[in-house]
Amino acid sequence: MYNTKRIAWRAYKKGYHTGESIKWFSYFHSILTGACFTFFIGLFSVPPVNISNSFPLWWATLGFAISTLLNTGFSLFYIFASDEREFIFELHSYSKVGNLLIITSLALPVISFIMLLFYYSTHIGVIILFVTAIILLIIKKNVFRDKINKG
Repeated sequence: MYNTKRIAWRAYKKGYHTGESIKWFSYFHSILTGACFTFFIGLFSVPPVNISNSFPLWWATLGFAISTLLNTGFSLFYIFASDEREFIFELHSYSKVGNLLIITSLALPVISFIMLLFYYSTHIGVIILFVTAIILLIIKKNVFRDKINKG
């Protein structure tokens, strides 16, 4: 079994104590905010009747809107709380709600983009969904293998 304190200590040593990780988190969430906002604004050109009649388009609009808000919030949080390194480290390491919000802010743009692809072409949406599932399985397999080799 992995020792969570050991994992947390390694993560802390990888840049939390210098603030480098926090700076990169801020950059990453800013980029996601811009991308989600761009897609969200682009969806304003779609008539409201099309959005309400199309399940994938409705979910894409909702996902981009929520993701824009979450990523904006995280970006501002990392900018203004960058001096609170221990608090941010504890938030990432021990807070289940914080981790759920972070995972949601990272997953929603991907899910919304896939939903947008489903709106334009069901075939391409299925292919992208299949490729995404394979990539996630490969990543999970590699992470599991690393845990076995290190443990």
